[in-house]
Amino acid sequence: MEKITHEELLIIYQGALEMARVDRQLTAREKEFLAELVELGRITQDEITLMEAALERDIFSLAKNLSSNLAKKTFLLTIATMAIADKKLHPKEKKLLINLTKQLNVGKVRLAGLSFQSSERMVLKLLSKVEVVNPDMEPEQQYSDLDFLR
Repeated sequence: MEKITHEELLIIYQGALEMARVDRQLTAREKEFLAELVELGRITQDEITLMEAALERDIFSLAKNLSSNLAKKTFLLTIATMAIADKKLHPKEKKLLINLTKQLNVGKVRLAGLSFQSSERMVLKLLSKVEVVNPDMEPEQQYSDLDFLR
């Protein structure tokens, strides 16, 4: 089974945060989705603070740091989820998604007919099926199969 490392999860979170910044507004839905990524990925408050304080990062540069196809697919779907969270696709978001899809070359996200809820479920399902490895955590703090039964 492919894994998403903690570093890749941080990249996915940072990408989602940057996508929210494209249209210069962070909606309640976007905040909730980011919070779910934090909880599922066990992202620490220190890590969040560092990412939120960082200057805007280029989503394409972030994507280059992803190694597995699973991480790339999850990144692309997460970015698309953030784009449709506010129920309107900003022209800059659409252009970014088209170019990111070409860069990652792991498939296309069909935005027509895609709801935020279904997209969000897909992202969370992808993340729940992989072992998120955080080298800074003790083994007992890592996810086990039982974490996903709740």
